[in-house]
Amino acid sequence: MRKEKYIEEKYSESKADKKKTLVAFVVNMPLPNGEKFYRRFRIKDYVNAQAAFKDAVKVRDRQMDLIRQSREGKISFENYTVQELYDLIPSYFDRRLNTYLNISKIYNKYIRDVYGDTDIKDISEEDILLTLRSCAQVCGADYVGKLKAVWKKIFIIAQRKRIVQVDLTALVENPRSENVTERSLSEQNITEDDFQAFCEAMSKYGHYLPSDKKRIYNRDIMLYMLKLMRITGIRSQEVRALRRENIIISETESVDGNGNILKGRIAYVCIRRSIGSNKNEHVAEVSTKTPQSARDIPVSGDNIGLLKEILDYSRHDLIFADYDGKPFSSEDLSDYLYRVSKSCGIKVYSLLMRKSFSADLYREGVNPAITKRLMGHKKEDMSLNAYASAGKEELINTTANRKYKK
Repeated sequence: MRKEKYIEEKYSESKADKKKTLVAFVVNMPLPNGEKFYRRFRIKDYVNAQAAFKDAVKVRDRQMDLIRQSREGKISFENYTVQELYDLIPSYFDRRLNTYLNISKIYNKYIRDVYGDTDIKDISEEDILLTLRSCAQVCGADYVGKLKAVWKKIFIIAQRKRIVQVDLTALVENPRSENVTERSLSEQNITEDDFQAFCEAMSKYGHYLPSDKKRIYNRDIMLYMLKLMRITGIRSQEVRALRRENIIISETESVDGNGNILKGRIAYVCIRRSIGSNKNEHVAEVSTKTPQSARDIPVSGDNIGLLKEILDYSRHDLIFADYDGKPFSSEDLSDYLYRVSKSCGIKVYSLLMRKSFSADLYREGVNPAITKRLMGHKKEDMSLNAYASAGKEELINTTANRKYKK
């Protein structure tokens, strides 16, 4: 093996060895910041010594190129750990607080403990791939993609600070995940009987004493919230932001074929705001998800009675706030529905109300343009592909009633 600048040969130092054996090559070179770059290439990790030497030369050449660029002012040789760069994410990416909370869950679970203290320049493609594989073993492809996005943010910051040149995530292909995180078709809708049974169970849940006014109120107002989502299909974050001014009930008049005046009532649930998070607060009143989400949903018939009942029961201008007037977080609602579901054996979650609303409209043959407006979607195919579902009975009826071309 020929001698190369900054590449040293390492031999076994065992006293049992009468003859020293070459075991590794080491790249050992000074850096512009006064520190040293040191990396060992063990021969036993390669097919032969020549392969190990070749890798050492490649890394040495890359470092020499980085030193040259540093002298030209193109990159920096400051040392940053993965954790230090992760801590800078809020400074570089303008996101809501909930987004950072979700990022933190992913980072803490798959990156922090193993690579948090590692210098970013020492992170390899294999390191990133190992975390993605670990995630793919238990999570679906969507979650694996989110983990990779966290790595990407870390490398983007490193590039902006001129610490590294290449975003290694661009070189890593997501491992295939066999885990399916989508809910089953049986959970895309709920029968009216099951829904009423769930509401009955929730109305009695907790067996609270009459003195537990706060608990009783919070349970009942969440139940009213669920019922309104059932008949309107609005999002959980939208229903939690409704104020009294957003419920409009008015008298109507129409004339029948005989010229008689018919009186009736119509109500509108006006979606204008949403409960989410901003840069500083976990639960805050924010704008709707999209401009199309601001919409007026008509309510008629017996459902108007439900609206009046809700307005009479609510203590606050923010209709579905808790006993003290504070908006519920999505976790508050999800946790309560989960506990009631577990106790009564009927699985209900807030998004099921929205899926059920869309699926019912689809089954009834409602114009997709109308469904889009009611759901507050940008495109009709969102209502169709993400929310509409085909049940077993519909599949059987379709095949049984198929008409053959003559």
